[in-house]
Amino acid sequence: MQPFRPLGVALLAATAAACGAPLPAPDAAAGPASAQATASRSAPRPSVTRSSTPTPNARAATGSGAVYAAPAGLDALLSEAERRSPELLAAEAQWAAAGQRASIAEEWPDPKLRVTWWAQELQTRAGPAEARIAASQRIPWPGKRAAAADAADALGAAAGERLQTLRLDLRRRITRAWNERVRLARERELLVAHRGLLQEVEGVARAVAERDSAKPAGLMRVQVDLGRLGDRIAALDEAATRTEAELAAMVGTAPAAELDWATAQFSTTVRTDVDTRDAATLLEGHPHLRALGRTAEAADRAVTVATLSARPDFELALDWTFVGDSGAPGVASGEDPVSLTFGVDLPLSGGADRARRLEARALHRMRLAELRTAQLVLVERLDAARIARRDAARRAALYGDELLPQADEAFSIAVSAYQARSAPFGEVVETTRDLLDLRLAALRAEADRAQAGAELDFLLPSDNDPR
Repeated sequence: MQPFRPLGVALLAATAAACGAPLPAPDAAAGPASAQATASRSAPRPSVTRSSTPTPNARAATGSGAVYAAPAGLDALLSEAERRSPELLAAEAQWAAAGQRASIAEEWPDPKLRVTWWAQELQTRAGPAEARIAASQRIPWPGKRAAAADAADALGAAAGERLQTLRLDLRRRITRAWNERVRLARERELLVAHRGLLQEVEGVARAVAERDSAKPAGLMRVQVDLGRLGDRIAALDEAATRTEAELAAMVGTAPAAELDWATAQFSTTVRTDVDTRDAATLLEGHPHLRALGRTAEAADRAVTVATLSARPDFELALDWTFVGDSGAPGVASGEDPVSLTFGVDLPLSGGADRARRLEARALHRMRLAELRTAQLVLVERLDAARIARRDAARRAALYGDELLPQADEAFSIAVSAYQARSAPFGEVVETTRDLLDLRLAALRAEADRAQAGAELDFLLPSDNDPR
């Protein structure tokens, strides 16, 4: 990709005219090297053209070459994250654990078995007591186990919905990081091409300076711009390294094979009708809201559990004593006594029971407030994403269809005016800045539109085209 190629040819034409030398027609087959040779013959200056700058597919042209064991491409990275993301693996384990809590809560308390021997012989009327076996079973108040199981079941369902929310959010974050990395690669490509153009502009200024034996102010401006471009390119390389590290952490893969960011594309979304539909209706089935709804349901069940906790539990016990032969005449011996015991808890801690109920009700109100807050936040995010997508589309059309053609024309006029010595060299430099700014603005608009689409895919997952 050489976005500034026609501009470089125009500047070479201006160089030849300013120095009084004829300019041969550019040989399309010869490419940038032919234009460099022509410019070198036209003016005594170093040969610096775009043919000596990194190509788009070179490692240097796209910054750091952080890579992934997963196949190249956004879809492949998303699929790999589904299998290997540490975040998803942890959430799946948490969901599996939460699914067992209902069964645990519904279990009966374990019975108790007690066996007693006496260190010294215990004589009874019927004979010596040899041993005692007692078994007891605690019986919870009716409804306690069911209420606790319902609360645990709701929490397990909430864990499943949180897993779905995390999966959507992970896809959103990976997609946004991908779009940012694509933007960095394309912006670097534009800056590298613009640096080549400024190097040619610098050659024009040097040729004029040698002819007029004076150093124009425009030459200093070009040199300052070249220094700034070098700094911006280095900053883009650092940002690219950070973004790739974020991607690797989210996907869960180690660097393995190079990924060609220069040919990567921004993500797309299939959402086309969100600007005309009610936001609250669209968000009704979002898993984040469902998770909070199930959490509020569990809190409501917890109120029932707290209320029932004031009810007493029961205990049933069976006691069997083994009695030996007394050896006394006329005494019935060897008969084992059996007793049945019924016990009940005495709920004397009324203050603690009341505090538990108040706590459970307060937590329920908190969960309902969290649900309402989340609804409002998601509605606001959906509205913001819709506005951002419309604004990005507007800016893309403005810069791509209107302003960039005008800037191209303004640059051509500036070159012609400078060639005719009716405009200062600084005007040529200024028009190159305008071109770069508009190209970067158009790129930013395209990236913003992709990022807004990623946000819409998170907020409205039910109608998304599955990847």
